[in-house]
Amino acid sequence: MKWFIVFKLKHVSVGILAILFLSLGGYYFKRHKPHVDTAIAVTVVAATAGNLTPEIHTIGTAVAMQTVAIKSQVAGQLAQIRVKSGQNVTLGEVLFIINPASFQATLDQATALLNKDQALAVFALQELSRYSILAKRGFIAKEFFGQILANAKTAQATVKSDQAAVNSAQLQLAYCTIKAPITGRLGNIIPKIGDLIIANDPTPMVTINQFQPIEVQFSLPSSEIALVKHVMSHSATYVTATSEDDPSLNMSGIIDFIDNQIDPATSNIILKASFANLNAAIWPGELVQISIDDHSEKNVILIPTEAISENQQGQFYVYVIDTAQKAHLQLITVGKHLATTTSVLQGLNVGDLVVNAGQFRLTDGTLTTHSRE
Repeated sequence: MKWFIVFKLKHVSVGILAILFLSLGGYYFKRHKPHVDTAIAVTVVAATAGNLTPEIHTIGTAVAMQTVAIKSQVAGQLAQIRVKSGQNVTLGEVLFIINPASFQATLDQATALLNKDQALAVFALQELSRYSILAKRGFIAKEFFGQILANAKTAQATVKSDQAAVNSAQLQLAYCTIKAPITGRLGNIIPKIGDLIIANDPTPMVTINQFQPIEVQFSLPSSEIALVKHVMSHSATYVTATSEDDPSLNMSGIIDFIDNQIDPATSNIILKASFANLNAAIWPGELVQISIDDHSEKNVILIPTEAISENQQGQFYVYVIDTAQKAHLQLITVGKHLATTTSVLQGLNVGDLVVNAGQFRLTDGTLTTHSRE
């Protein structure tokens, strides 16, 4: 029995040793087996050279450069209408005439009073001159001479007052003739001949819109702020106005206004462009299509916009695949973009394989398998 127990213990020890040996061997093999990287599948595109001319398209609303509501500055009966509704008028052209009879009478009365008081003033000055000599010699009382002097000054003041009344009457008479303050196009004429016109009536007699030149107001999203800054750096930036309703409309203009802030509600910034509009092809209130040409970049590196990422420092980068199929992070300087294409000013060469799909799974040095678009 004793030998059996000893034999069994020997077998148990061998089994334990075998298990320990296998475990240690497996651990050693696991620690020392070669490491194999897992390749990440990506899509790449080759950087090319070319020209890029960015264009931005938006819708704008035509706005008259000036709009003037014509109102009478005097009350009276409308005697003449010299123009027609919808007519083009020039600066200084006569539009309406208010009956001037009462205003002419007021002027005549003021002029007559002025003439009378001027004569009295002349007489008062003559008396002052005569009595001045006597006063110096002591031949008249000081009180009497003082009255003579006061009369002369009063006569002169009266003449000045009369002259002001004449000027006012002349101005009121001039207001009877209403002229165009700008060159433009008339709207609908409201009053008729014989109507009693009220001075500064809230309802204008007619409205004039300036057509030549004309402005088009439009807005751009804040994502185009780079273009806006570029526009501001140039003395003249041209835009083109077209219309689906009028195929013949193709007019060039110049951006002449950029708002000083972005609207926080819409994240848009407002711009205005002026157009000569010599043939009056654009009317106030009309919707037109605006195209902005942001100047061409010549012989630059072009890559898909989707390949570009931005880090927390605001730097742009792409992943470039080398001959060993490894991805490398490359900082770049971007230029303009058009649709899905962006120009690269620094950081890439023609022919570089740039990752444009799957790059968010990469780190610098990652092994890849790639397919080309």
